[in-house]
Amino acid sequence: MSWSEVAVAAVDGISPPTGGLVVVRDRCGRPEAVYAVVAELERRGVTAVVDAVPDELFASILHGTEPELIEHFGTHRAAMLETADGVITLGAQKPDFDGVKPEVLQAFLRARGVMGEVEARRRLPFLVVGVPTPRLARELGWSTAELDRAVLPAIAVERRVLADAVERAAAELDRPQWVLESPGCLLTADRGGRELLSDDGHVSEVDRARGAATSNLPAGSVYSTVIEESVEGTVRLRGDIVLTFEEGRVTTGPEHLRGERVSHIGVGLNPAARPVGWVLNDEHQVGAVFLALGENRYLDGRNASALNEDFVVDRGRLGCR
Repeated sequence: MSWSEVAVAAVDGISPPTGGLVVVRDRCGRPEAVYAVVAELERRGVTAVVDAVPDELFASILHGTEPELIEHFGTHRAAMLETADGVITLGAQKPDFDGVKPEVLQAFLRARGVMGEVEARRRLPFLVVGVPTPRLARELGWSTAELDRAVLPAIAVERRVLADAVERAAAELDRPQWVLESPGCLLTADRGGRELLSDDGHVSEVDRARGAATSNLPAGSVYSTVIEESVEGTVRLRGDIVLTFEEGRVTTGPEHLRGERVSHIGVGLNPAARPVGWVLNDEHQVGAVFLALGENRYLDGRNASALNEDFVVDRGRLGCR
């Protein structure tokens, strides 16, 4: 799959209006991917504004600045989002925050929260494209070219194929209560009247009206927010991490996750996704169950948080009551 094909899939995913403006966030540091998306937008009469702060560069910035300076990270970016018609983010690996001063990290999270408020309020179509980076390849023990060959085919799956899989899964999972099983663990959650959402790689006007303004490439999933305080029990995540929830909040598990609530829970449906050890890709495998913690107002949920992180459930099974 070529980068021009990736670019077509990405721009189709948010369908920006002719004469509109799209923010292209370069978090991958791969010019071939960025330029392809910019070219595709401009061919369609859409202005591309590139926000180029690749993750490795941004990590070095965080290590070398002061909190009162990083507070301004979101000022003009939030203003730009007020007039944008969509966002395409290239790369989906978290920056390396190890060794960053806590006060600097908190200042960044506050600044990012300002941007998140605009994104949620305007329900901007938001597409995250899984562009592998050299750092990710090193961490997974692959070459970048090998990782490209493993990940990019899942981006190319026809939307019709994903839509058919979504329809079948939705018929099984559209129930008010969910039960999530993993080895030695059981988690229950009440969906109440929350919408059952889906990701077929395209953020339509119908999706936005239902509160689903975000999509991924690779795509292919059915998911839902849940009544935040209803989550009870335990879940085992990949990496042998066990979280305990009481009255909707994490009470045992990694320190940085304690007190957080579930953003959404879902199941993957992409027939071309193969496991590589990268959550953005792996959560879309057929039958993979994923659980996200943190911010979910952009999905019409009720949880405000500086955290927004997905996890693959270890051998998870999602059922209904």
